[in-house]
Amino acid sequence: VILEKKEKQFEVIRQYTSKLNDKFYTRSIHQTLKRIKEKDPLPADCKMIKEYISFKLDYYFNQDCPDAQLSSARHESWKNEFLANLSKGNTFVAVGLFHLYFKCGLIRMLQENGFTVEPVKLK
Repeated sequence: VILEKKEKQFEVIRQYTSKLNDKFYTRSIHQTLKRIKEKDPLPADCKMIKEYISFKLDYYFNQDCPDAQLSSARHESWKNEFLANLSKGNTFVAVGLFHLYFKCGLIRMLQENGFTVEPVKLK
């Protein structure tokens, strides 16, 4: 089941990034990619990667979503179909990491609807 077509994703991202300073945003992305290629990440990058791998991320469940356009409004539009499919049985869901954060994140939405959410280590 596809909750959101790629065209919608691109539209939302385009709307969001049009508000940003394009030069700064582009430079930041290029610098991050360069650090990754040169295997010279910033300490903050390393910390987040280690937390992600060890399932020790802070998902900020007590904080409101910083950008309703990118997350909470989209999650609300997915909610009914998302929950209906999960209630049918085992379901694999793939989303970007930041869809899991904050009060409006998918983890909180699932918990508020009676689901138990647990990390699963992949082999």
